[in-house]
Amino acid sequence: EFPLAPRQYLAVVIVLTLAGAVSSGNWRIQPGVFNPFILVSETSLLAIVLLVYYMFYRISRTYQRNQEFLALHQKEEAERNAMRLTQSIYEKMRELRHELKNRDAYIRSLLEQKRYDELETFVQKEHDYLTDSLSFVDCGNQTINMIVNEKIAVAKASGVTIRCELSVPEMLPFYEPAMFSLLSNLLDNGIEAAAMSGQEQPVVLLRMRQERDYLFIHLENPV
Repeated sequence: EFPLAPRQYLAVVIVLTLAGAVSSGNWRIQPGVFNPFILVSETSLLAIVLLVYYMFYRISRTYQRNQEFLALHQKEEAERNAMRLTQSIYEKMRELRHELKNRDAYIRSLLEQKRYDELETFVQKEHDYLTDSLSFVDCGNQTINMIVNEKIAVAKASGVTIRCELSVPEMLPFYEPAMFSLLSNLLDNGIEAAAMSGQEQPVVLLRMRQERDYLFIHLENPV
């Protein structure tokens, strides 16, 4: 990125090149003698400078568009995965709703028979099941929720747990596709490293918080 706009930068390049051409040409100009070589050489120099600038400008613009396209593609994929994840959670909630009455009756039966050891085992098992079934992140920011919840599902498939400590405002002053690309890549790298760490229950820790005008992102994996 240049501090000047493209048109301003282009104007500066033209002015400086012309000034250089005039100053260098004055040493070789004889009064009353027209030298076409000087005109051609200095014009060629200006054309080369402008061509190089144009080439770099086009390359940077193409790279930027490719990065934006990749980020948008990641966003769309995350949105589709988030929809599938939400649908899966709703299906599990419907299943739990049908099972709650039976589980409540079973717990009451264990209490009446004073089978407390079995009750403790059953409650712990059901607690783990509910936590695993309904684990999702809701930090107030829809973009962050979408990315993190999608990566939680990916990590679970690899035997990795993502632990989140998020304090994020509802709106962030960042370009959304860039945020998708940044956070997705960070989590992908963390999940991959955790899966290859050799630990039985690897954990990836994600911390995000806003402090004054800055957003701090801390990602930690076993490696």
